[in-house]
Amino acid sequence: MKNLADIPVVILAGGKGMRIREAAGEIPKPLLTVGDYSLLEHSLIPLRHAGVKKFIISVGFRGDLIKDYLGDGKKYGVNIYYKEETHPLGDAGAFKFSYPRKSETVLLTNADEIRVGLDLEKMLVFHEEKEGLTTMAVIDQPDIENHGIAEFDIENRITKFLMNPHRDETDSRSANVGLYFIERDVLKYFPQGHCMMKDVLKELVKTKRIYGFPFKGVYFNVGTPDILRKANQYLKRLK
Repeated sequence: MKNLADIPVVILAGGKGMRIREAAGEIPKPLLTVGDYSLLEHSLIPLRHAGVKKFIISVGFRGDLIKDYLGDGKKYGVNIYYKEETHPLGDAGAFKFSYPRKSETVLLTNADEIRVGLDLEKMLVFHEEKEGLTTMAVIDQPDIENHGIAEFDIENRITKFLMNPHRDETDSRSANVGLYFIERDVLKYFPQGHCMMKDVLKELVKTKRIYGFPFKGVYFNVGTPDILRKANQYLKRLK
């Protein structure tokens, strides 16, 4: 079995966060404080606790502030490296640009999401057992119109991926939480230049080698001031 300490994480932190600009001001969205930590730290710290040691952070808008804030990772007990976009690549394009040359398996996540209750070791075991190209973490969400929603077969193979569907389009409530184990062979399904992950996921469904790992817990995609407020309220209650 692979070890989480040997699998690098790519964190996408290059977006401008236009929907939450009124709350972020001139700082990049990944540095917004939620509870006691920045959004980026809400990704980094749980992954470090799970055993991850190497982080590659894709930066763009105000990337200098992110570099100054996180540094080389020593204060977190990890190694942090940076890949900087010279022009917008989209989330999937930024991931392809950041994919480390010597790694077969990579963990991909976004810098604006908070997940509570995800067992990363169990997810890695699941990913290896399925021998797929990609495993996506999913969680039950009643509010499907604001999420990417996956449908599955009995093997947890994803058979359909819908972006922000209406309730009458699907019976599934399994929402993508923006965290994936990905094998290098996936890169051939990424177009050149600017590309979005939602489009790549729909192409991967056709391979019949993309799986969903369901977990029970809490998930926030902190893309709007209202979700930021709800995340802060939740973290206050945890304390």
